[in-house]
Amino acid sequence: MRSRSIRLVALALAAWSTSAFAASGGQVLRQLGEQLAAIRASKSPQRVALNNPPDVKPLLGTNRRAVLSQLGVPDNCAGGSRAQCMASPAWNYSFVHLPPGLHGGGPELMLLFNFRGAVSGAQWNY
Repeated sequence: MRSRSIRLVALALAAWSTSAFAASGGQVLRQLGEQLAAIRASKSPQRVALNNPPDVKPLLGTNRRAVLSQLGVPDNCAGGSRAQCMASPAWNYSFVHLPPGLHGGGPELMLLFNFRGAVSGAQWNY
């Protein structure tokens, strides 16, 4: 009886931590989506980039559809078919706007997906 109680408590804690993790990942994803939309819509003659990129580890486990709904089509999918993009093991999102004639870069989010279509790796590249 005692071991069953311990198992139930362990399962409850695991479920709680998973739901808390998913909630924080969803919050980060929404925040990134808003920032990326603003950067992509920029018509500024100056460089516009994401300052202080957030920790993206909470995105681990997020599915492709959720990423696509919040961040849109990845920058590395330009010119490819939707099927090719959805099958790609990595998606990249550039969080910088560079007006014509300006060279440089900025933060780029790279998401790696596992065979189930869930984020298995997330990191910022510059």
